[in-house]
Amino acid sequence: MKDETNLKNALTDFLGSKEFNTLKDYPADMIMDSVLQFADMVFAGKADTLKNWDPISIMRALDDMQGVADNDSDPRAVATLAFFYFSVREFMEFAVRTNYIGLNNMQLTLTLKGFEIRNNFKGDPIPYYSGVPDQQVDSLPKYQQHTADRIVDEVQTWAEIYTNSPSWKKRPKGVNAELLYTAISAMTDLIYTDFRKTPRSWTKKAVTAVMTDDLIRYNIFMPKEIKRVVPALLKYFDFVGKIEELPAATIERNKRYIAAAEPKMLEEYEAKNNPDTQEQGMPMDKVLDMAIDDIDPDSDQSYLKLKHPKTHNSRTWNKKTAIATHKLGIKLGLEMWSTRARYKLVQGFEIDFIVEMISSLVDVLYSISLEMPAQLSTTTMATFGHFSSEKHDQAKKDLVISYLELLGNNGTVFQQKSEELIGAFQGRIVPFNKKN
Repeated sequence: MKDETNLKNALTDFLGSKEFNTLKDYPADMIMDSVLQFADMVFAGKADTLKNWDPISIMRALDDMQGVADNDSDPRAVATLAFFYFSVREFMEFAVRTNYIGLNNMQLTLTLKGFEIRNNFKGDPIPYYSGVPDQQVDSLPKYQQHTADRIVDEVQTWAEIYTNSPSWKKRPKGVNAELLYTAISAMTDLIYTDFRKTPRSWTKKAVTAVMTDDLIRYNIFMPKEIKRVVPALLKYFDFVGKIEELPAATIERNKRYIAAAEPKMLEEYEAKNNPDTQEQGMPMDKVLDMAIDDIDPDSDQSYLKLKHPKTHNSRTWNKKTAIATHKLGIKLGLEMWSTRARYKLVQGFEIDFIVEMISSLVDVLYSISLEMPAQLSTTTMATFGHFSSEKHDQAKKDLVISYLELLGNNGTVFQQKSEELIGAFQGRIVPFNKKN
């Protein structure tokens, strides 16, 4: 198990060091996020403490960094790798100087030499420039399931510490543990899925988009809960700052973005969940919600009895989420029917059959992975694809592929993610297997 305490102490000392000051024009949260990601790569090997970091472990992690950059089609990948590397190098130079890492300067220099020559990274860190802005939807880095699992597990661990601390007694009125876990888990998961940002690098754009769109669109919160989301998150980040799990500047920035997005979030929630009394009539989302009761192929809610794990990859099964996922499955079935000419469906399928098949598929995928449509992972689809290859005929396989295409076409996931999910289902993409 990695030495979390020693890493945390090293990072705290690093913030006040001359090496950190060398990167004074780099965003502090980007530096910390880079170091933590690199530490995870090193710790994934045999070096489970900072003191045990050795040339082999460091070189392996550097090669992993190189591999990610080489496979990234984003034209900014080289600059991103440079900023990542210089952040990591300055930390390691600091850690060697202060004996957190058991190497000397010459050993570290020789370890880094080949990587620097290969990428032309020798010398002083290149200046940070805004030419590498927030990642855009058409050029996101590759989605990494193990990164998503890691950051969700991390924020849930902080939530567990919070709910078991004296500070929990001073939480906002009406906030319970389930609401807090759902809010911070959903925010973390969706912001990474949509923007590849971790809590250490959240941006105003990412926070605003998820709070005013995804949280509303996926019916994650009930009417009485939505007004408690922001107070819960603000107090949560206060506590995370108190236990020094994130830098103070990062805490304040995240809180500022969350508070600023609250009015728009509540406005969007109100518009979606209340009838419009103006001349335009009732909003389409409300019409669809009312129609679901009439066309629901499983009105007895037998999907709630599907066998499922209590927890899976940092997610916990939740009845409310299962119901919301089922309703979303019906909406997706309706959407597929209305755009059926775009998909490879067997001729003659009726609307009732399509809705039943898609909603059932969504229910099954949630029961085995605890993932809503927007959260589907390549690991889940690879597993389901192996099952389908033995149990399903081609017509059913085509329906699954059409469903995954639909998720990309309607923006539930990005097109790149849609293609990766299809590849995993067909056995063409082997997902990363997280080490136990």
